[in-house]
Amino acid sequence: MYLFDDNFENDAKVKPLLDALLASDKEDIEKLYGYLYLGEYWLLQNDLVQAEAALEKLKELLKNSKTIPKGYSLIANMAATELNDEKIQ
Repeated sequence: MYLFDDNFENDAKVKPLLDALLASDKEDIEKLYGYLYLGEYWLLQNDLVQAEAALEKLKELLKNSKTIPKGYSLIANMAATELNDEKIQ
């Protein structure tokens, strides 16, 4: 993935790749990571509103998924903590 590399030219590739993943018929677990990375993408763009929206979609997916183990809710909790930390700064 291009999100955390040092080549800033790749930044324009991140959002379209995530949008394509989230619009696809991929497994819920893949979409979970898509929403997680989308939230990180928005945090890197300093857009806390969009980051929060991605987190809410991640939480909704976790709540409604029959295939994602419940232990994965820890990922949503960690993302929420990171978002709250960014709001404080």
